[in-house]
Amino acid sequence: MEIFLQLRSKVPIYEQIVTQVKQLILNGTLTDGEPIPSMRALAKTLQVSVITVQKAYEELQRNGLIESLAGRGTFINAPSTGDIKQEYWLAIQDHAEKIAKLAKDSGIATEEIIKLIETVCMSGDAAPRSEARKRNRALPDGAAGFGAESHLDGGARA
Repeated sequence: MEIFLQLRSKVPIYEQIVTQVKQLILNGTLTDGEPIPSMRALAKTLQVSVITVQKAYEELQRNGLIESLAGRGTFINAPSTGDIKQEYWLAIQDHAEKIAKLAKDSGIATEEIIKLIETVCMSGDAAPRSEARKRNRALPDGAAGFGAESHLDGGARA
């Protein structure tokens, strides 16, 4: 199970672990019944507190995505990815509504927002504004006022 932590991110480490386990289940890397590292082993690998991993595992258990069996270990419990996809869809919908409001309030055309989203999706770039600055590309009028910070520096990997 490979997990990459963004140590400078504003997202708590336990949430990063939860999100990445969900993604590994969705993309088929982790399958139903597959064992995952113990809390202590994952904490050591990631060089974080056992309490941080415990919090992530507790949330994954509450969501029914992992199951801990006394004396046997912790296993993926994901017979269906539908619930995870629904959760992501709702989050995307929420973000889309916020983006639409920001675009409307700032006068940025819908076409420019669509182009931006397509660019981000195609490149996998989490911070297109900072990349555009690096490449000296022009952004749509009004787009320069929004902050985007890169979380690519500083991380831990498991």
